[in-house]
Amino acid sequence: MHRLFFPGKKTSFVLVILLALLQSAYGSASDWPDLRSGTLELRPDTEDELQIQWRYAWLSEANPEKLFLINAKGELADILEIPATQTDGRHSMRLHPEQAPYLLVIPGYSFRNYSISHGKYTASIFEPERVHQTASFPERQVLYFRVPARQQAIFAGKYHSGADRIILTRLSDHYRQILKLKTKQPYSAFDSVALPTSSGDEFWSMTVNKGGKIAFWLDGVDNRFARHPEHLSNSVSLPGRADVILLHQPRGHTPAIGVALPYLLPPDTSHAPLKGLNLQAASYYSFVDYIDNGDGRELDFRSFYAKQMGIHSSLTLMAGKDRRAVLHATRKSFEGLHLWLQDSLQLPPGGIHYLAFADEPNLNFPSYESFAEYFSAMLSYLKQQPDFTHSGVKVAVPASSRFLHGPMRDDAYRRRGIDWAARLLKQHAEDIDAIAWHEWMVRNLYATGLYSDTIRAAADLVGYDDKGRPLKVLLIDQTNISSGNSVSPYEQNTHFAALWWASVIIQSSSDGLLSMLNWFHVVDEADHQKGFFFLRNDRLQAKPVARAQAFLTERWLSQVNRIENNSFELDALHTREGDEQQLLGVNKSRRVYKLHVDMRQNCPQKLTARVLDADGRIQTLPFVCTDTQLELNIPAQGIFKLEWEGSHAYR
Repeated sequence: MHRLFFPGKKTSFVLVILLALLQSAYGSASDWPDLRSGTLELRPDTEDELQIQWRYAWLSEANPEKLFLINAKGELADILEIPATQTDGRHSMRLHPEQAPYLLVIPGYSFRNYSISHGKYTASIFEPERVHQTASFPERQVLYFRVPARQQAIFAGKYHSGADRIILTRLSDHYRQILKLKTKQPYSAFDSVALPTSSGDEFWSMTVNKGGKIAFWLDGVDNRFARHPEHLSNSVSLPGRADVILLHQPRGHTPAIGVALPYLLPPDTSHAPLKGLNLQAASYYSFVDYIDNGDGRELDFRSFYAKQMGIHSSLTLMAGKDRRAVLHATRKSFEGLHLWLQDSLQLPPGGIHYLAFADEPNLNFPSYESFAEYFSAMLSYLKQQPDFTHSGVKVAVPASSRFLHGPMRDDAYRRRGIDWAARLLKQHAEDIDAIAWHEWMVRNLYATGLYSDTIRAAADLVGYDDKGRPLKVLLIDQTNISSGNSVSPYEQNTHFAALWWASVIIQSSSDGLLSMLNWFHVVDEADHQKGFFFLRNDRLQAKPVARAQAFLTERWLSQVNRIENNSFELDALHTREGDEQQLLGVNKSRRVYKLHVDMRQNCPQKLTARVLDADGRIQTLPFVCTDTQLELNIPAQGIFKLEWEGSHAYR
């Protein structure tokens, strides 16, 4: 057993014996049972082998997953890619002391339980996700955490059907507090308790009273837990280095960046904040049982957004009032479609109006067959309308909940968006103009590469023309960190959402294949608190994600150029329009990155470098550019933009 050390306290022999007995009773100090989301920091003293074992939790058969091992320099040391067919399995990764500390990232939302073990000479510290389910622990599981001197720690937890009490014990004097976990709505609500401050560092234990699913975390101090208290030493992050080469080869076009907009004409007080988002696209609903009742139709707000906000590319989802998803090919649906088409004809010319006949049918309809029958009837009716051919209306399918992964329901493996899209294409290829879907549940910054994976899969499905463009338009018309109302305020209302959206924009744009990318939703709703804004005194108040949207898109250039980027933690995108060029990027890590850019052209005379930092401030970045080589430091969790002008012959 390792020696225990508590600063400013004498370690008692009784306490040592007690801890030894606990570890013997409840598993090795090197074992982490059934983790679902979070990050393990690993510090091996000698060569070691990390053992990862997983087993089925929920919907594993519809969901491939990736785990990432990152070394001390921020490099991807190893990756575990689990196909959907592998619901259970095991894998090992080598750990080398000279590359430590490592981070093993388990991205939520995980559909498998991951048990992690390592040798006794490797220290490990767990940083759990907040609010969302973190683990499925056995009864009486014990972990330790540290509260530095004179700091106020808040211990928080959320009931997820497992433990309903967490016993918190200060090791120096056995002072005890109990956090009771209760079922709470909305999802974002949780329980917490303030721990007493102390003049010296204190170590605490947490013990769960029952086995099962649980979420727990710390606010006010480092959110770090260990199987062994002496592992809780401070971690040091080494600076990272990213090498980017600008190849100056056109790859495709950037997508139109937009947002889901409400079914109403926005009040005057909202116009300026909305314009500040620099919107190019929008997602709407059309309520077929409302549009024909004389209550204003939809032309007023659609015209406003087109004329005042410059939105000429949009996707409309047909639905019932209150976003009811399941529709039938009835007279009411046909009338709603007819009136929506008539409104579309009155919008400014030149716009493209994509139409999906249902909202996430793979999640909501009883079966593919029931949706396909409805789709065929609605498509036939649309094609019979005399104004359809010159309306600018394009048919998009299937507007699914997720694309490569299944939706959040028990028979998800039968309902993958890509499979429903393939079946619809087989039946109606000539009448389908676009593949659309909604992407959710990519809750980890290191997992945002799923967006580029998914877009490439959609492009492969529809095929390519002789210029390498998809034969059908690709649209992500709704996306957010979480689906439905399963939101965490630590994500939605913080700089995390800004980083996430910046990374998603870059990953989704990098191949030049996507045509539309829309955040869902523009303003917090009572049961969907994941907008760009929240309302205060009837005025829109921007969240950090809105500031990131404004910063990245204030001059959104149309062409994507190829780059080489050796970094896993820093995303980058090179765009161009005429002589204007930009390098957009996001440092997703908590370390400073030295960014080296091989510009493949002489340093421009006028180059600006700015960053939106973790505090929400836009600052100018110093840089050095010599000949064709540019160097600058990107702050931890910074969103950056380099801008310059210069012509260059493509190589």
